[in-house]
Amino acid sequence: MDAEQAQQLEFAHALLEQIGVGIISCDAHGENWVRNAASLAVLGLPDTGLRPEQAAPLLDILTPEGQALPVDAYPLLRSLRGEDEAEAELIVGPAGGPHRVVISCNTQLRASDGRVLGAVSALTDVTAERAAQRQLVLAREEADRATTFYNAVLAAMPDYVFVRDLASGALVYGSHDRPVLGMTTARMTELGPIHAADLVHPEDRARLAAVNVAAGDLDDGQVLQIRYRGRHADGSWRWMSRRITPFRRDVTGAVVEVLGVLRDITDLVSVEEAFRHAALHDSLTGLPNRGLLMDRLEASLSRAVREGRQVAVLYCDLDGFKAINDSSGHAAGDAVLREAARRLTAALRQHDTVGRLGGDEFVVVLEPWHRADRPATDATDLPVALDVARRIQAALHEPIDHDGASHSIGVSIGIAIGPTAGRPPQPDGSAASEASLLLQDADAAMYRAKAEGKGRIAIG
Repeated sequence: MDAEQAQQLEFAHALLEQIGVGIISCDAHGENWVRNAASLAVLGLPDTGLRPEQAAPLLDILTPEGQALPVDAYPLLRSLRGEDEAEAELIVGPAGGPHRVVISCNTQLRASDGRVLGAVSALTDVTAERAAQRQLVLAREEADRATTFYNAVLAAMPDYVFVRDLASGALVYGSHDRPVLGMTTARMTELGPIHAADLVHPEDRARLAAVNVAAGDLDDGQVLQIRYRGRHADGSWRWMSRRITPFRRDVTGAVVEVLGVLRDITDLVSVEEAFRHAALHDSLTGLPNRGLLMDRLEASLSRAVREGRQVAVLYCDLDGFKAINDSSGHAAGDAVLREAARRLTAALRQHDTVGRLGGDEFVVVLEPWHRADRPATDATDLPVALDVARRIQAALHEPIDHDGASHSIGVSIGIAIGPTAGRPPQPDGSAASEASLLLQDADAAMYRAKAEGKGRIAIG
């Protein structure tokens, strides 16, 4: 493992340990398992580092009905295979107990091109919530004891618990000492169903309304779960997890009230987004990595074919970087790469893409016709590519200061224009994509620029 990979792994572990939700993840091959301390606490296991099939004899993982799950039916592995990405309720714990009730939220992680990157499972301990639900029903039946027990149970829960009238949407009960979206139950009641609906993000309102309707068809004990965005009192949008179940029925058996539990999961969603971002971006510079860069290059080529245009690819290799890395150390080298990435980005325009392939190699993808400073009828793309290449060289010409030292670099650039009409088949018979071939052409042109004395621009 090189220094960059170690830094990225250290960042991922540090991020996982900062949240209180249990996280377990693996790569697309079911390897490279990552667990945070919160997940081990939920499972009741020490940090053994065992794979699922090795840890299975030490664990009880049961369905809510108490049936043991085989290893290949674990929700995370099902999600990895693309069979199931929904939330699952499990009973887990060390073999023989004690056991806890856990909601396992499983997501298959995919790149923008559809490749499976792995899977992640978020484990939330809902033992207290399930106990509270059972006790709330008992409290309604035993009215004399309801108030004291009801409030005591809810006070111990971290979530916002509510009861709503299914037909009108009116709030029948809400946790009095638990604010929701920065507002008290009194304020939510004052808003009423119509204005409270305005707190839901416009893109999520239809889904939430559909879940409310579907709640009327639930059997007792069944739960509907949904994630949506709610507007906080401070104006920000927060991600909420909402679970509802039937609470009271009328004499005909129809559901008239539902019990719900709200939890702010903004931190969890941020972790999931961080995983997706890390899979598609370079950890040092934040630029698109090879996978995302190739995806954007392919999209640019598709647009170019439709519009009868061409795409320019600039393959940039820093001159003098190895000497900085060798003489001043990796910290200085990393600082130079980050600043080079910043300057490259600043030299480009809205529709341009710059990515890092690794080391000191960067690639720029240009759609020259998407530029405000260029006539729409201009069919020549090479002058634009050359102009951008010169701007990049000028941007990287100024020394980069780090820790009291000044470092000078240059850049050699190879340019390729495509798609190339009538490109002959590959010598080995492979069906390489136009995007890969265009990148190879730009890479070869860059090496010619290096051979001509560095700091040069060569055209493929």
